[in-house]
Amino acid sequence: MRMRDYVAILRQAFAGQPLDHHGSELSVPYRGEGVEFPPQAVDLDPIAAIPIIVAASGPAITTLAAEVADGWMPSFFSPGVLRTLQPLLDAGFQRAGDATKRERFEIWGHVDMLVDDDVRAAMRPFKEYAVQWSAMQRPFMEARGYTDLADRLSELVAAGRTEEAVAAVPDEYVDDGWLVGPVNRIRERARPWLESELTGLIVRYGPQVGSDRSGAVENLGAFGAIAEAAGRVPPGTGT
Repeated sequence: MRMRDYVAILRQAFAGQPLDHHGSELSVPYRGEGVEFPPQAVDLDPIAAIPIIVAASGPAITTLAAEVADGWMPSFFSPGVLRTLQPLLDAGFQRAGDATKRERFEIWGHVDMLVDDDVRAAMRPFKEYAVQWSAMQRPFMEARGYTDLADRLSELVAAGRTEEAVAAVPDEYVDDGWLVGPVNRIRERARPWLESELTGLIVRYGPQVGSDRSGAVENLGAFGAIAEAAGRVPPGTGT
């Protein structure tokens, strides 16, 4: 698999070693018929280990991340979903042959948020995103108990009925996967994310890729509210 080769090449580079990898998909230096180059030197003097975190959404690549990488960044994480996806990670740890790897393995989630006194208006761009990327989100929809939604969106998207597909996305699906609404509401709804099994949480503001972001001015108070919920700043500072 290409990702397996890619991670192996990165490990050589981050260790300051000459790049010399011959894999099933990638080879460095290039090796072809009648062509052979010497290993490529890397001008890097490592002073600390650099962890490799693989962003993955599909089942196979998630298992591979647990096997060959130091961490995983799921594409569509939501609090509680890890319990369902844990067998995929466990299979990768088993392939790695390292009984202690789970203790060191990092899981970095990310969540997008949008402040608006109108909660449903704030949900709209994320519903559009869920429709646009419904095929890629399927493993996470199923893990969250939304298999029927995944099937319905697949049907509607294939038929070109986009607006109907957007309307089919339940408010609960967005509410559990993003942070939307007034700042005080976001502060409270951020707690399950902060208390989940994540190593760390990355927060991004505004609608996701594919939506109109022209009017999405970052609300710094929302970031402060999340920091307050995480206990990083004194109560009242994040308002």
